[in-house]
Amino acid sequence: MRGVPALARLSDATLASFVPLIDEAEIRAGGLLTREGIVSRQAFIVVDGTATVFVDGEEIAHVGPGDFVGEMGMLDKLPASATVRADGRVRVLVFGPVAFSVLLDQKRVVAAMAAQMSQRLRRGNAEAAAAQRGAAKSDAVA
Repeated sequence: MRGVPALARLSDATLASFVPLIDEAEIRAGGLLTREGIVSRQAFIVVDGTATVFVDGEEIAHVGPGDFVGEMGMLDKLPASATVRADGRVRVLVFGPVAFSVLLDQKRVVAAMAAQMSQRLRRGNAEAAAAQRGAAKSDAVA
């Protein structure tokens, strides 16, 4: 766990408190971490490998070591907004509801999670704005 950026600065005692609460799993190539529209009771931190993020079947991003997956659904209890599929072998730390609650008690982890969500939102906003500009140009030409 010490090698995961969001957890690296936590004390040894805090990390030790997570050990009985989390699992480590390996997802094979093509396996799903989340499925769009499905409510999940798990969140993940990618330890090794990469996965592709899809919305409505369209590839929108990639995640890799240190990235959170499924945290939004754990926070708001709503269905997953994306499908995340392993590109190859992916090792993850698996956080169920209890472990996720304990994780949220750690300010540094929450800050890392919020920063990642903010980056995703900014990227999505930029893409939406670019698409809207493209549509406006098409309308002006027509």
